[in-house]
Formats: sequence, C-alpha cells, structure tokens
Amino acid sequence: MKIGIVGNYGNDNNGDEAILLSIIKQVEQVFSISRQDITVFSNNTKQTSEYYGVKSYPLYYKKGNQYKTFYATYQTNKRFINAVRLTHYRRRRYINGFLPSRSTPI
Repeated sequence: MKIGIVGNYGNDNNGDEAILLSIIKQVEQVFSISRQDITVFSNNTKQTSEYYGVKSYPLYYKKGNQYKTFYATYQTNKRFINAVRLTHYRRRRYINGFLPSRSTPI
C-alpha cells in the first residue's frame, strides 16, 4: 500500500513538522507501511525527503494566479495522485470483498 500525505510541511514550522513525524510513525506502526511507500507533498521536497526518509514532491507549482497554479500542480502531480488513489481503491476492494460502484466515493 502507498500513502500520500498533504499538508503545510517543509516551511521550518516545528509544529507542522512534529505533526508530520507523528503521522509517519503512526502509519508505519498501525499499517506496517515502510517509509519508501510514503509520499509527502511538501513546500521543501529536498528537506522533507532527507529528514523523514520518504518520497516528496512539491505541494504546488506557482504559475501567476491561483487557477494556473492549481492546474500546473495537478498536471504535474497527477501521476502520483492517481497512484495513491489506485492503491487506495485496490485496498478498499480487497477489504470489502467487492468492486465499489462508480457512485461509491474513494
């Protein structure tokens, strides 16, 4: 299983960084997920990857206004987002023992 974590990380805010560390530790302990299967969308990808030992991708890509920024960020990160969604979908299917309908939220 792969896990994606999105938050205001990588800004040298000790509170946010403590929360992230707690989330990572809980995911490791509760779900037996290794750090190689955790992706954090962060404002400072290099720092986040090095400090926590996880994969990290930019939280957003600034492109002039909020609409262009959202679109550029989504287009750039959609393969990572879809990988996390697909893993979640497969896990849910396995747990529930059936294929959810299209109207079932993921």
